Amino acid sequence: MSHRRLSSAVALVVILPWPSGLAAQSGGCPPSNTARSVAGIVREARGAHRTIANAKVSVTGTKCWTQSDNRGAWRLNRAPTDSFTLTVAFIGYVTKQVPVPASPADEANIVLALDEYGGPDSASTEPVPQADLRDVL
Repeated sequence: MSHRRLSSAVALVVILPWPSGLAAQSGGCPPSNTARSVAGIVREARGAHRTIANAKVSVTGTKCWTQSDNRGAWRLNRAPTDSFTLTVAFIGYVTKQVPVPASPADEANIVLALDEYGGPDSASTEPVPQADLRDVL
């Protein structure tokens, strides 16, 4: 009996897909007749400008969001046609807000560049002092 329960639990995990960023958009995005497509890349602002996977890109103040893929690419298929602000966030980077102007165009391409914490846009740019462990050991 316990073997049957285990197989059912495993089957349930395998059958249920992990929610994707595009699926998450449907709740708070505008209806498709009053929307446009906005897409772009999330990358590092400095250094090698590497792309950032799994960053959350959202329309500020709404539940409309998506997530960048393994190449840093993201797309909101139902973004507002009026001006709005995008918020992009990822662990280890400073959250950034980017204004997007109103546009009747069907598509806009936007590069979102994030600074790592401790960079010029961070509140904590002071170096961390070295600990003195001479008396501890």
